[in-house]
Amino acid sequence: MSAFLADFAYFQSRRTQVAIDRMRESANVVEDAVFEDQHKEGRGVGLDDDSLIKDSLKMFFQSRHYIEDLKKCFVRNETARSFVTSDDPAIITNKFFMQKLGRSNFGLASSGAMLLMPLSPMFILLCYDGGVYTIPDKQKGFIVVKKEADVFVFNELQYLKASDNIYFENWAEATQIKSEFEAVSPRRPESWVSLTKLVQSSDDDKGTNFRKATDEEFATAPKSMIIQSALYPSPSSWPSPLKFRNPPKTFSNGSGIGLVRKKEYLEG
Repeated sequence: MSAFLADFAYFQSRRTQVAIDRMRESANVVEDAVFEDQHKEGRGVGLDDDSLIKDSLKMFFQSRHYIEDLKKCFVRNETARSFVTSDDPAIITNKFFMQKLGRSNFGLASSGAMLLMPLSPMFILLCYDGGVYTIPDKQKGFIVVKKEADVFVFNELQYLKASDNIYFENWAEATQIKSEFEAVSPRRPESWVSLTKLVQSSDDDKGTNFRKATDEEFATAPKSMIIQSALYPSPSSWPSPLKFRNPPKTFSNGSGIGLVRKKEYLEG
């Protein structure tokens, strides 16, 4: 059941209208950076909803194997507070990269990857890298949350990622939820896409090297490159049951792919 729900959560992250809108935003940001005011008549091709949905679902089937090795468990809420959900409920994030490495440029194959989604006001599906994290109190696939601070951590991820709507069960919590959302709002990113512009800095027998460039350098450089990265929710704290392993188990070949969970991920 947990493996099926993990597939569903990842599928959900790719099929909502919000996900499609963010794919369109990502494509538009790249086109703006590459073409600026040129070739306006040829831009936007393939960015209609039908085309983007097909591309997104195709990407799901091509990449779903990256969640198979994640450990799965259910978080059971035994506090007086409820878990909330949103119009974009499936969350991909990475405590290891953000907290230990101070980086946000990771992917689904990266060490420390996490996938989670609320299932009800009392339950959340949590998928995590067992080589980096451990949950000492997990029993028979369940962990119990008894601190309202932990409930807020999970809810904060929804506050950060939601597009327009937060959904909750208990109307008595409406005022507190509104207050929490307003407190988190300044940290909601305006865009979920990051672009880095690079220009050639050297070319020798070891290969071609690039460096970060200004817009002016990028516009006039004979050789240039754009790196596009997705941004992910970064909460102010993390679930207390989730602990770091010491040492973490990771793999790397020194390339830009970074730290990954399996050696075969380094081979593409």
